[in-house]
Amino acid sequence: MNRTYVVDMIDVPLKFKSGVFHGHEGENVVYAGFLGPRKGEILSACGDLTGSGSQDNIVAFDANDGGSYTLVYLVPVLVKDGQLLNGKPFLLGDRVGVTQISIANHILVIDYTGHGPNTGLCCPDTAKTIHLKVVGNKLECADTACTTTMQND
Repeated sequence: MNRTYVVDMIDVPLKFKSGVFHGHEGENVVYAGFLGPRKGEILSACGDLTGSGSQDNIVAFDANDGGSYTLVYLVPVLVKDGQLLNGKPFLLGDRVGVTQISIANHILVIDYTGHGPNTGLCCPDTAKTIHLKVVGNKLECADTACTTTMQND
């Protein structure tokens, strides 16, 4: 879906076409420690997350306000009464790499490269998948496998 919207985390209009980030006003993508999505990367998905029949969005952001970490957040942008509402950011992990975001049957499916049991924080190398659902305005694990995965990342 093509959409331009502002996410509270960086307060800048973001333009997506078919789920691919195509830029925003100004080319510097660092805002208050949030690097935002990277141009040309598929870090967004559209679909009905709440069962309302509306096309909600999920956007992945990198964040770093100094230091050696890069935290990856998932932000739901929900449609309620025709208005776009920012949901609470969900921390996916440190230096993880999102490879695919999809929405099926009101469940968000995130494929990413995370940390294995013997992996250093610098170098995530383990393929992982988690399932999330929207509860209120935030994302929560949709199954016990997700809860276990998130505790280990």
